[in-house]
Amino acid sequence: ITGVQLEVGSQATAFEHRSFGEELDLCYRYYQRYTADGNSYRYLCMGSMDNDSNVGQFYMQFLKPFRSAVSTMDTSGTASDYAMRRDSTQTCTSVPALYATTTHSAYITFTVSGVGWATGDALSAVFKSSSAYLGFSAEL
Repeated sequence: ITGVQLEVGSQATAFEHRSFGEELDLCYRYYQRYTADGNSYRYLCMGSMDNDSNVGQFYMQFLKPFRSAVSTMDTSGTASDYAMRRDSTQTCTSVPALYATTTHSAYITFTVSGVGWATGDALSAVFKSSSAYLGFSAEL
């Protein structure tokens, strides 16, 4: 059913029309999903190597602000869908983890095994698989 509007009380108001873009922006307050768009090796964001040489720290700015700080992150569930890149590409040994969030951004970590990169080395977070994604949620 379309074109129906429910009212509180007995006074009818003019029908509200929202564009697709307005409706999409309202949905982005609750969930945003970043995908590889069918491409392997899609770069997601930039970061640096943590001090243990196995964890990359990445800062992600969201497309639109959420209604509250992000509380969960969905992944494709396979570590090999993700990688970090510096001078070579290293496949992750676990799926990315959500570390800290605000309404505007997230701090996420990618883990690899024994690459020998140094603390502070600049890195790129990579979707290694065409089906990889990260989904951020601020559900009620």
